[in-house]
Amino acid sequence: MASSLQSRFSYILLRLLAIVGILFLLERSSEHLLRSQESYHLSEGGYGLKAIAYRDGSMFHSLRRFVGSRTKSKAIVAASLSGDNTTWIKEHLPEWEANVYGTVVMNDAGANLTVAKNKGNEASAYLTYLITHYHNLPHYMVFIHAKRYQWHNDDPMYDHVPIIRNLRLAHVEKAGYTSLRCTWEPDPKSDDGLFAIRAAYSTAFQQLFPSTNLPEKIGHPCCAQFAVSRARVVRNPVHHYEKVRQWVWETDLPAVRSGRVLEYMWHMLFGEAAVDCEGPKECFCQKFGHCDLTCDESSCEGRYHLPSWNESLPERWPEEGQGKNGWPVDRWWEAGRWE
Repeated sequence: MASSLQSRFSYILLRLLAIVGILFLLERSSEHLLRSQESYHLSEGGYGLKAIAYRDGSMFHSLRRFVGSRTKSKAIVAASLSGDNTTWIKEHLPEWEANVYGTVVMNDAGANLTVAKNKGNEASAYLTYLITHYHNLPHYMVFIHAKRYQWHNDDPMYDHVPIIRNLRLAHVEKAGYTSLRCTWEPDPKSDDGLFAIRAAYSTAFQQLFPSTNLPEKIGHPCCAQFAVSRARVVRNPVHHYEKVRQWVWETDLPAVRSGRVLEYMWHMLFGEAAVDCEGPKECFCQKFGHCDLTCDESSCEGRYHLPSWNESLPERWPEEGQGKNGWPVDRWWEAGRWE
């Protein structure tokens, strides 16, 4: 009997040692992959062995990622309003993990996630995602407004789909953070975007960046839609994002103003210079692969037309509204004019 128990104990001990050895090898493999397999990972679109390259220091975390090797390493974070149709994300971009945030107040049936407070426009959704997923972030994240068509989308027909499809993840990897806009309309170097909130911006900046002097000049493309890498996000500790969200939730500023403050602060939050205004020709080429464009210092031909009459696309765009009230018609870039 004693001999039998001793044999069983030895067998179990050997099994445990074997499992620990496998976990150790997987942990070492993740480090090797992260250093030496980056080109393979990018071409594979985030699937396969790259799954074990994202680590939080836990061998068990690496094993879980290895077993679930189909884990997507890129995510869309969309801030949704009531009535927004968000089915386009999974329909046209199925390779991206969709995180659609609404609120109980908004009662958005299309949202699969919620935020506790409906304040700061898109800021509550963006910050809630970063805080909730901080220790398990995908490699690439795109933060957008949830409707497919937006007047500020840098596409000839204001469509999110080609923008995200054409986004070069190698550029996001290299840059760390990048706006989804290239056109300087509205002009990112002017003070127009900050004029009405200058005092509020100054106060918020001092609260959120107490050890940094307020820059004399701030410049960045409008509209709070951007891509960022995991490596850039985790340069800040999670409590910094919690601090920013707490400011959003507690400030007396109305949502439109607190959201505007963050609109011209996201790039600095992720480590970019106060004036971050890439030239449109270089921007379209490096971010989206559109390298044969004719451009001036503010825009490129056939890429974007700034609406002149308001900031709301027609209700059923692009099926309705083309060629009316200053809105373009499809293929307008081929004719060189938008009406």
